[in-house]
Amino acid sequence: MTKYRIFLLIFFLSLIFNQTSDGIATFYFIEGDCSVKNDNDPYYRKAVVGRQIYSGDIIKAKENSFCSINFQDKKTYINLDKNTSIQILDNFLSREIQLNIGSIYFNNIHNDNKKTYIFTENSQIFVDHDRVWVETSYLKGDSFFSINQSMKIFNLKNNTSQEIPNGKLISMSNKGDLSESLQYSRIPEYVINDIPNSKYQKEMIQLKKHDLIPIYGRRVYKTEKVDPYNLSFGFGTEVISDDTYFKLLVNPEFKKKNFLIGMN
Repeated sequence: MTKYRIFLLIFFLSLIFNQTSDGIATFYFIEGDCSVKNDNDPYYRKAVVGRQIYSGDIIKAKENSFCSINFQDKKTYINLDKNTSIQILDNFLSREIQLNIGSIYFNNIHNDNKKTYIFTENSQIFVDHDRVWVETSYLKGDSFFSINQSMKIFNLKNNTSQEIPNGKLISMSNKGDLSESLQYSRIPEYVINDIPNSKYQKEMIQLKKHDLIPIYGRRVYKTEKVDPYNLSFGFGTEVISDDTYFKLLVNPEFKKKNFLIGMN
């Protein structure tokens, strides 16, 4: 009986260990210099596509870098923009993303089993079945842009809860003051492109003379008729056996698409 209890204890401990050691997400796409480390590790490791991410991991995207993270349950996707640092804390009750600096694009599907939050130094943001872009700065405060629906934000400095409308870029100062910003060019272009029939695309695109614009819709092709027959002439001199001769060249040609025939 004692051996049976010991066996059960070892079995349950192994289950607990396996659950805690399983990764919660993986790197899906990486561009530039991105790195990851656990909160208990002293050094960062280079992030590579397919590397597992664990609860407590700190992830950084450096200058001119970008990385995308997919969670194992297919409920959450995160894009880290350049100069961004986050920490992920995940358990069976909640999923928390601590945005330390920089900006992220957060795509979250409704999860019956756990609540999902984004934390900054100033704010706590509840995200449920929404796509949001969040930026934080020690000096300027936070900025929010929600695509699908309005989102609830709790200001940690003055303990107030507010609702941010979707489709508007809202800035929050370190003191908790809200204001609408019209600088949509701050939002990454890939986020704007994720909005169907977005009115912001026109505001962000500034065309120049040398820009090449793709043609959407019905194309207009050249309809001018080209005569397949051509007759050209040439005149010159030719040296044969130290004697100089005058030459007259008559060159008839027939050309249609890739077929060409001619005679000199």
